[in-house]
Amino acid sequence: MGKTTPEVSKVYFMNARADKFGESLAEKTEVLFDESKLGDCISKGDKVAIKTHMGTGRNVRFVRSLYIRSIVEKVRQHGGDPFVCDTTTLSSGPWYSRNTALDYLKIAVLNGYTSETVGCPIIIGDGWLGDDDVTVEIDGISLKKTFIAKAFAMADAMIVVSHAKAEYVGFGGALKNVGVGCLSKRGKYLLHGIDPNVIKVRKSRCLGINCKYARVCEEGCPEEAIKISSTIELDKTKCFPCYNCFFLCNYVVGQKVFYLTGPPAETINIRIADGALALTKVLNRKKIGCINYLIEITPECDCMEWSDMPFVPDIGILASRDMVAIDAASIDLINKAPGMPGSLAEEKNAMVPGVDKFRAIVGQDPYSSVDAAEKLGLGTKKYELIEVPPRVVPATPDQDYLRRAYRVRHPFAEFKPINPSDFYKDTGQ
Repeated sequence: MGKTTPEVSKVYFMNARADKFGESLAEKTEVLFDESKLGDCISKGDKVAIKTHMGTGRNVRFVRSLYIRSIVEKVRQHGGDPFVCDTTTLSSGPWYSRNTALDYLKIAVLNGYTSETVGCPIIIGDGWLGDDDVTVEIDGISLKKTFIAKAFAMADAMIVVSHAKAEYVGFGGALKNVGVGCLSKRGKYLLHGIDPNVIKVRKSRCLGINCKYARVCEEGCPEEAIKISSTIELDKTKCFPCYNCFFLCNYVVGQKVFYLTGPPAETINIRIADGALALTKVLNRKKIGCINYLIEITPECDCMEWSDMPFVPDIGILASRDMVAIDAASIDLINKAPGMPGSLAEEKNAMVPGVDKFRAIVGQDPYSSVDAAEKLGLGTKKYELIEVPPRVVPATPDQDYLRRAYRVRHPFAEFKPINPSDFYKDTGQ
């Protein structure tokens, strides 16, 4: 296990405001990439994984492909060979659109992620069914080993691009994007402590065949472990939890027949840090850079097939070479922001700047994974926040073509400046 890192890390920040050229978030992404020296992570010829979450089927608040395109271009400028990458989900079922690589690639296209839009290949890092991985032995706080998706294990460098938000375990940023998102399905199962006994059933709550979702519940189980008659029977000898029944009954039907008895959020957050540690065993930490988008800050994970309204206003973008520091700064900035009227912040009495929004909204300590990662030596919570002014990123229009077009236009006699009085009727007004 690593030691706490005492030094202060630099975190670079640009706010979300824009009212003139040079202040687009896409342009600010490029400026922050340079200012934070993320290019120093990349050597000429490196295969550079751009790790991000490309959204789900009905979620509308995730990192836009335009921002990724800006990062792809920066990686190329520094001699890297970029590819955009993520992994399949642990969860299965009709409401989960990223369970296989094929499913995920279809959703990526729906959400604007194609090789044309981002400017490089898109790869699902853990393969067709989520089992293309490498085993990594670690001296973690909770885990002795885990499984990293092979595409990330084979990369030479990584830019971690994260949508900052609340999660059921607390905060989701760079550490979760790495510590969960870079794991294969086997790694995700380990992290969540999943075995057949995790799923518990309250039979008395089941509506049986009278439930209009009975067929979806039964046929949606990939292990065929569910049978429904007057009530429900769950065959634990077949069940290998995918959460389909849990999410269906809790978020659609509302009967809450199924409940989970897995590890507490604090344990999962510790294992998130362990997962991030595992990645640094196959990829040098000095080859990893991070960008956090503090915009559309929602109270749930991007894996959900819906998006609640943000609970604080848009804040801006952060960039750093330290995944611990960037998450600590993100949490601090979100908690310092005022709550959004009509959002969960108002519902949970967390409108005042300085109130811990995460404890109020999801009931968890947002710093759990940050604290664990610092103990593992992955970075430091001590940071210097450096605000970066915007600059105009020069546009590159085809000036030769424009000059030719204007020269062709000029000789036409019928092309004259318009005199509006030749076209408007006199209405006496």
